[in-house]
Amino acid sequence: MSFEFENITEHTGVKIYNFDTSNDIKKEDLKKIKKLMQDRHFICFKNQNLNEDSLIKFSKNFGNLESYPEKNKTKKNIQIFNVANVSADGEHLNENDPRVVLQKNNSRWHTDSSYRFYPALYSLLFGKETLPMEAIGGQTQFSNMLLAYQRLPNDV
Repeated sequence: MSFEFENITEHTGVKIYNFDTSNDIKKEDLKKIKKLMQDRHFICFKNQNLNEDSLIKFSKNFGNLESYPEKNKTKKNIQIFNVANVSADGEHLNENDPRVVLQKNNSRWHTDSSYRFYPALYSLLFGKETLPMEAIGGQTQFSNMLLAYQRLPNDV
């Protein structure tokens, strides 16, 4: 399987359209993906059809996975954290539900698992249902913190 990619911005991110992450990945493709992550910091694999098992299988190509023991935040696999206003079982959550409150706190700036003794090398996000581009709120944004650090004045 070979693939092509398109830059999202000048400094960060690529989109890959013709790559099925549910299939086994050739070593040379995995090496290319890891190099893209190193160079561009963010990859968007477009038009994926994954379930929890295939998401975990794909994710394990990048190392060991974290677990989330909180039963109300996962469904079948404790390696998948449900980020939504709907529970892992499909129940709509009201704005005062502790799971929603936690996510509101994360809606500001955060870096996944940076507080852990062994911080995550990668974070993977699988969007099952996303808002249209013209919607207000709910957007996930990414930044190139390496570039931000490099552009700091020397005295900082």
